[in-house]
Amino acid sequence: MRSVNTDGPLHEALGTNCHIWTGIEKDNHGIYGKTQAHRALWEYHNGKIAGGLVVRHKCDVGICVRLDHLMLGTQQDNIRDMNERGRARGGGHRGSGSSSSKVGAEDVVFIRENFNKLTKKELSKRFGISISQIYRINRGERWADITPQPSREQQILAMATTGPYHEELGSNCLEMKTPRKLLRYKGKTRLAHRIAMMIHTGEEIADGVHVLHKCDNARCINHEHLELGDHEKNMEDRQARGRTAGGTRHGMARLSEDNVRYIRQNPDKKTGKELALHFNVTTANISRIILMKSWKNVV
Repeated sequence: MRSVNTDGPLHEALGTNCHIWTGIEKDNHGIYGKTQAHRALWEYHNGKIAGGLVVRHKCDVGICVRLDHLMLGTQQDNIRDMNERGRARGGGHRGSGSSSSKVGAEDVVFIRENFNKLTKKELSKRFGISISQIYRINRGERWADITPQPSREQQILAMATTGPYHEELGSNCLEMKTPRKLLRYKGKTRLAHRIAMMIHTGEEIADGVHVLHKCDNARCINHEHLELGDHEKNMEDRQARGRTAGGTRHGMARLSEDNVRYIRQNPDKKTGKELALHFNVTTANISRIILMKSWKNVV
């Protein structure tokens, strides 16, 4: 109490003077040892504070340690006090009513309507706020009172645009900008088409279960074009639909089909090393060709 001035300002609503801490301060709160002064005083008189509770100031004076100006509550209670009594940043006002607000209600509507049409950098530069704030506004973490907020599922599906019509399936692909796009969903980074199937079924997809494209379009997230399967079925689909890049269709192929036939027939009886040097490939590649592990399409 040697560090307390008991002759502080009178609080009209409470009818008593604040007891002002005159010692070390940090963030407008007194510091006593390793804790806040008002918290230390409360525990001295009332015992240890239960986990999750804070000591609130009824007088809104952070350096006041007068016992009857203090009360227990949760952090949510404390934040509500800040907003109701104008102690929050921007005077406790929300949206355009906040003195620190850089955007208005019309700006917020524009950001949400164009979130997937313009780049986040363009929106950030246009309104003079950070890219992280752009994301918070779109998710409803900021300006939640302006326009109904789309769900995360709606946000993800809205990223897709109409793609080519698939005659066999009788509907259009819904395409993401890039194939096999990764997005954050329910606390994990997942493939977009996998998320689309989860949204459609309403269930988590078990590990080891694949989401396959019936349309063979890796950008597509149309649930009508997707099906569940395993790795073996995925490989079968690739072979049956010609999606496996083999032989001369492979972008890295150095050999022609005639070269492969020559290697297998080996009319000049060359060693594997000699064949590798002749065609500028590895001996391992020569062995795979001879054993029919590669270039299986060449008979």
